[in-house]
Amino acid sequence: MGGSSRTSAWSTTYWPKRPEAGRSMESHRLEAALAPLLAAGLVARAGASAYDARPAASPAATVVGTGAPALDSWLPGGGLARAGLHEFTGAPLDLAPLAFALILAGRGANCSGAGPVIWIRLAHATSEHGLPYGFGLAQIGFDPDRLILVDAPNARDALWAAEESLRASCGDAVLLDGVAPDLTAQRRLLLAAEQGEGPAFATYAATKVATSSAATTRWLVTSQAAGPDAVGVGAPRWRVDLERCRGGRAGRSMLLEWNEAGRVLVEATDAQLHAAHKKQPVPAEKLRKAG
Repeated sequence: MGGSSRTSAWSTTYWPKRPEAGRSMESHRLEAALAPLLAAGLVARAGASAYDARPAASPAATVVGTGAPALDSWLPGGGLARAGLHEFTGAPLDLAPLAFALILAGRGANCSGAGPVIWIRLAHATSEHGLPYGFGLAQIGFDPDRLILVDAPNARDALWAAEESLRASCGDAVLLDGVAPDLTAQRRLLLAAEQGEGPAFATYAATKVATSSAATTRWLVTSQAAGPDAVGVGAPRWRVDLERCRGGRAGRSMLLEWNEAGRVLVEATDAQLHAAHKKQPVPAEKLRKAG
């Protein structure tokens, strides 16, 4: 990894100079941990507030609550374990798993002191989909100023970046996007999350789910049509299936809707769930053919 011949494939961006006054010990430790990656051009910083002084806080919670009480009740401790690996899968063209993971990563940062979230993805994602849209992130409760975006040239380097970021406690959450870790990689990510008090999130296509898994939880997240009373496009909705949960209640499903005003996930009613099954979104393949 360390050779200079490999670093040129990583993305590099520029950011405003950071103010020195009033910075906390956590921010200095974070800068020190990131210094080698910054010098090699391996990471891109999106905003300023992630590194500003953090207020003194009590010890970090051991779980990240989803904000939906019924969903949290399925999980040991009432939320996602911070020292854990949580996977979110879905259809190849469905961005629901990524949106759901970003909401939870944002909640984790909110609970632990507004620290950065490290989003690691493959470099081709930028050329195919562009950079993350700050306004869109804000609409799902994710502060774009907390984002550190890492574009890795290949899956091996993406896994390395995720593992090192977790082990060094560089952020309040690490999101590995578009890479399906095998059992060995899962074990390494889980160990790194336990050492650095994670959490680690991974999003990838459900078609790449491994037979064996070391993940703490695994979710199948599927986009759903807006509610029957929605005006215009309506609020984002997802059906979430908890497929794996160490020490918890797997094999359960729920329909969730994003409440932008309250910045929280809310459970839809049984009647709304029935309506959503009747009114499925048009598959992306049909939309392309129609265009």
